[in-house]
Amino acid sequence: DYLSSAAAKKMLALGYKNLAVCDPDEKKLNAVLEFGNFTLYKNIKTALAKERPEIVFVCNPTHLHVPTASLALDAGAHVFIEKPLSHNLVGVDALIKKAKAKKRVVMVACNYRFHHGFKNFCSEVKRNKFGKPILITVTMGYYLPTARPNANYKKIYAAGKRGGGVVLDSGSHAADYLSAVFGPIKNSTIVKSKLHSINTKSEEAAIVTLEHENGTISTLVM
Repeated sequence: DYLSSAAAKKMLALGYKNLAVCDPDEKKLNAVLEFGNFTLYKNIKTALAKERPEIVFVCNPTHLHVPTASLALDAGAHVFIEKPLSHNLVGVDALIKKAKAKKRVVMVACNYRFHHGFKNFCSEVKRNKFGKPILITVTMGYYLPTARPNANYKKIYAAGKRGGGVVLDSGSHAADYLSAVFGPIKNSTIVKSKLHSINTKSEEAAIVTLEHENGTISTLVM
């Protein structure tokens, strides 16, 4: 398996042992050695050619997700991609087409869907325990400088323009779980704040309105 350093420890905890890690940053690459004896690579093409993995975990910066996933499919692997899928739609349709042609599973990490509390809530909504859904409001937020204490928050993807910002970082989770509960989304409107209190390059606040195909409206305040 091709893993980021962040995912290696979790995979070991689940009992997987035949793991390889690829990262162009040698410091990050060597950091996984404290968890176990992994095969390490700095070049993704070399890693895929030598390992021929069954599953590839794509955990690199958001703007690299689609091209990396495409390389993994070319190597014959199933692919697990950190959310969000990408920072734009370039290459997404081609990736879906390639996955279907190669008969491989490509999954985006939307882990809220698998939480037992969420699954119970989803079940209750679908059996109309609370009545017919009309309007849903989600409010969420966190303080980026303390969210990842071991990293300079201004240098992580969430603070940048290519995959960062609260819409992609938090909104991608919310749009996914809201569509799982209330049905597919047909229209969306986004208003991003131009104010910056912690000096990130991406938006620090936003309001998103989602119109579901069944007429339900969801509003995200982030």
